Amino acid sequence: MKKTVLLFSIIGLAVGILIYSPQAYNFCVDGGHCWGLWKALDNINSYFFIFIPLLFISLVTYPLRGEIFHFWTRFVLLAVPAYFLIVSILVVLEKSNRDISFIEPISMLLSGLFFVTSIILIISKYITLQK
Repeated sequence: MKKTVLLFSIIGLAVGILIYSPQAYNFCVDGGHCWGLWKALDNINSYFFIFIPLLFISLVTYPLRGEIFHFWTRFVLLAVPAYFLIVSILVVLEKSNRDISFIEPISMLLSGLFFVTSIILIISKYITLQK
């Protein structure tokens, strides 16, 4: 399970970097190769912010005891789908209100909240197991 989470976070981060790289932007917009799909790709990048803390935390929990990793994994199985659901709702809301772009700041805030909550859960479980 540890390898699966680590691999999932590496692949997710790599895809996010490839999609949102300056080369992809130049290819799509300046080269005219994406036929107007850049706006869709621009919204997709907000989904990939979660993979930064996910990769970091999975690297931190990799050498720890299995109980800590499984405790954290239960949180991940709830938090990551909730993150994707919230970002999806934000994408729909932004399409109806083009004046305000709030997807990226909120997705970054949610990723930060995921990171802090993960660290707190890992530390609390580690302390509980030490006693």
